[in-house]
Amino acid sequence: MVVLVQKLLGHFVRSEAYCLVNGKDLPRLDINSPAIWKASVEVGADTEAAMSNWEPAEKRAFRLGARNFYLKATGYLLARLPFQNMTLRSLRCLSPNAREEESSGSELRCLDMKLPQVIQPGDISMLMDEYTVFQLDTLESAENIDECWRAAFDLKKCDGTTKYPILSKLVKAVLIIPHGNADVERGFSENRRLLQDRARLTLESFNGIRHVVCYGERFDSDPSSFTVTPEVLKVVRNSKKRYSERLALQKEQSAKRPREEPEAVPNSEGQDLQKEVETAKKMLTNAELLIAHGLKTNDLAEVESGNSLLASGKSRLEMAIQKMAGSKNSLPANDLSVHF
Repeated sequence: MVVLVQKLLGHFVRSEAYCLVNGKDLPRLDINSPAIWKASVEVGADTEAAMSNWEPAEKRAFRLGARNFYLKATGYLLARLPFQNMTLRSLRCLSPNAREEESSGSELRCLDMKLPQVIQPGDISMLMDEYTVFQLDTLESAENIDECWRAAFDLKKCDGTTKYPILSKLVKAVLIIPHGNADVERGFSENRRLLQDRARLTLESFNGIRHVVCYGERFDSDPSSFTVTPEVLKVVRNSKKRYSERLALQKEQSAKRPREEPEAVPNSEGQDLQKEVETAKKMLTNAELLIAHGLKTNDLAEVESGNSLLASGKSRLEMAIQKMAGSKNSLPANDLSVHF
């Protein structure tokens, strides 16, 4: 993030104005101050060659437009990039060049605190001890982060066991976090397929389905290559168990209610719209629960799933309300009391 912003700043701001500014202080840089601007905006050698036959007024207008573009682009990034995010800043400790820096130990501890589901609290001291030994260890110099940590993972003790088991577990968990647009968009698409017309899924059932689907993708979704492990069986059984418990509870509650005359099956358009609104409400409720649970457990996948379900619920509710507005069969006012 910092390098990207610095590249933009280099086109129109003097280097002494930002070269010593660290990432968290970059948003405070007043890029709109003419005092730090370069005398001439850099537009590239190819553009300079193309402008060689232009009139001076045309060149001046073009450079003004280029500066405005750089100002808006840089201002947009400075306002939206998470420079204050401690987790992202702590990822510096994974860089091969940061291994010998004193601050890398505290950054590693910060990462561990953000991922309590990976390293248990009782193993934090062992993790820091392993990292201290890792800092003193002799490794082949590598500029690529993958090559550096692959070499560390391959190190063995005298008895043949992994030299840094806890450190390797944390680093692998951090490196596999999706961070590209394709990974994120793919996750939203998978969530949308799972949640389509299934507003009653609980958090446990939804996570169980996602785990099984993700596990199956390792084998190109080929059933003949799918390896059934105790972990996969446990996920499926837990999802089935919770689903059965919920059905049994609903059946018990229905039996306790006073018997009423069965109502005629609603066929009108108004009744169909009412069902659509109720389904959208349930989707919004489940989305809020999913997001809250994901924030509580620091599970980014659950938060993304909740956002996907929330967007689907809102879209479904808006479509139902639009149909309702043009329908002659109006619904009671309390059926529309949804806030989003």
